[in-house]
Amino acid sequence: ATAAFLSMGAAHAAGTATGTFNVNINVIGKCVISTAATDIDFGTVEVGAATVTKNNTFSVQCSKKTGYTITLTPLNAGTGDNGGKMKTATGETIDYTMFSDAAGSAPWGKTAGVSGTSSASSSAPVDYKVYAKVTGGVVPDVPVGTYTDKVTITVTY
Repeated sequence: ATAAFLSMGAAHAAGTATGTFNVNINVIGKCVISTAATDIDFGTVEVGAATVTKNNTFSVQCSKKTGYTITLTPLNAGTGDNGGKMKTATGETIDYTMFSDAAGSAPWGKTAGVSGTSSASSSAPVDYKVYAKVTGGVVPDVPVGTYTDKVTITVTY
């Protein structure tokens, strides 16, 4: 009886009803520092010695068409936006500055960042160089010791 009722309903259908639904996904960009930066090492020098510019390289990899800005923030902030202070365990300091070019004309720091946009066709890593030099270009008259600072790379996208 139930089978007869069902077949009778299908044979006497008066119309159809339809509806729709969406299938969605929200994709957000992603960036990673794909190759860690090596340390910048000014080496062993004497007080009063002229210093040269040193550099390192790191890579940033972002999803396709993702815009980003890279900032560098020293643990021990120095003067200016792109400066830091290398410190000894006893608190003595030597100032340094960071740049995105070897000539030292493009400051790179906490607010002066380097901007980029990943390619529309590729999310391949992009290499960036950080150039650093002792402020003033000469090792100041400071006590003997090892001076160090840690710089945080931030990629905002």
